[in-house]
Amino acid sequence: MHKPTFMWRFTLSIAAVFLILSSTGCSGLYIDQANSSQLNDMSYTTLGQGAPTVVFQSGLGDNRHVWQQVLPVIARDHRVFAYDRPGYGASKSTDRARDPCAIAEEERQLLHDAGFQPPYLLVGHSLGGLYQFAFAKLYPDEVAGIVLVDATLPMHLQLMQSEAPNSFAVMRVIRNTLFSAVEKRELDESNLCMDRLHLEQALTVPARVLVRTEFKLEESGDFSTMTLRHQNDWLSLVGVDHIQAIGHSGHYIQKDQPQAVIDAIKAFTLKH
Repeated sequence: MHKPTFMWRFTLSIAAVFLILSSTGCSGLYIDQANSSQLNDMSYTTLGQGAPTVVFQSGLGDNRHVWQQVLPVIARDHRVFAYDRPGYGASKSTDRARDPCAIAEEERQLLHDAGFQPPYLLVGHSLGGLYQFAFAKLYPDEVAGIVLVDATLPMHLQLMQSEAPNSFAVMRVIRNTLFSAVEKRELDESNLCMDRLHLEQALTVPARVLVRTEFKLEESGDFSTMTLRHQNDWLSLVGVDHIQAIGHSGHYIQKDQPQAVIDAIKAFTLKH
């Protein structure tokens, strides 16, 4: 069942605004009863074999289906793990904290309980990228590397409010009228726990940062200007010397240019 309106399909991007979401109701080619499991009220998919386990985290409003063009390819050589956060897809909702640190801890516990041992290669898109960044900051000894796919920056709501007020105002209307309860809480709590992440210190695990190059008409103006201005903020946050701008791609790089995401992951996995 598709999300009902054009406006509903807005969500966060790298500097924390809304972008067109993929439908969460479409069937995923890689997800069926044979490779899906339920644990801790969360549904997840595993495929393939081989270390390190590649762990996928989706953005606001998306479930694991958003990775369907990437997972089967990576699963040819490695174990892959993708799950629906509480309140998404086949996972039950929750009243637990929804800040990035809480979600990182929740993901870590799910992996442990499901029998997956670190180190993990973390892959995260949009707000899911911020969650994977939090995981890598909190548990660097358990992370082999991280691939950020047009990820949401820390403190993105403040950044957007000050530099993209028009887009911020529209986002607040959408949040109040169309977001589910869990989506509202993920958005509202996305700035919390940043003190635990020590943002003044660069990430100590290997990282690759992929960013978009194209914007839709509804993303033009103060949002696109802000996004382009701050893409390089990831350099100091993760300690890399460059970001990878992916041509002919909007926010959903894993859909527009899936091979770029695959190549970034393989750059890590080929070392093992």
